[in-house]
Amino acid sequence: LSVAAAATIILQGAEVRGITVGGAAQGGVIGDILSTRFGKVRLAQLLIAEVVAICAVWAASLRRGPGLMLTLWACAAALAVTPALSGHAIAVGAGAILADTVHVVAVSVWIGGLAFLVVGLWGAGADRAGTATQVMPRFSRTATFAVGGVLLTGALGGLFELDGGSWEVDNNVWLVGDDSECVVVDAAHDAKAVLATV
Repeated sequence: LSVAAAATIILQGAEVRGITVGGAAQGGVIGDILSTRFGKVRLAQLLIAEVVAICAVWAASLRRGPGLMLTLWACAAALAVTPALSGHAIAVGAGAILADTVHVVAVSVWIGGLAFLVVGLWGAGADRAGTATQVMPRFSRTATFAVGGVLLTGALGGLFELDGGSWEVDNNVWLVGDDSECVVVDAAHDAKAVLATV
């Protein structure tokens, strides 16, 4: 996760500046990205991932205690909200941040649970059938709620609300305005296309 967070900072710099990834790895470009909300949240993500790594090493070498588990739960909660804080949801409000966070948690439970299930069954060897009989009902119930959460929050994420009105959106760049003015939300993706549309 630390590597992914660092990579997204560089990739965002390349996309915003319209330069190569190598050019975006320069200090000035990285500094510019880190001064934005996106960069600050990604840096926080990187630091939280480092805390998780330290806890993992600690758990492997020392006896686990309530402090360690509390730290891991706090890190998990912080990581779950970071996509919403670095994306367009923060511009909409607390409801969108909550929906995005629930979406991330639901996807994590579903995909993470599926990955652990596959690894666990693969490692069970000859007792694979017995292990599957024990864990599949619990995973199925959990996955049902997780997929439901993904579908519900995904549908909510497709609505943009402003001044009491709701609009369906099919991308994450919003143009809001009238004949005299226009406000562009999340314009960093393709400034030329946004300018052409305006």
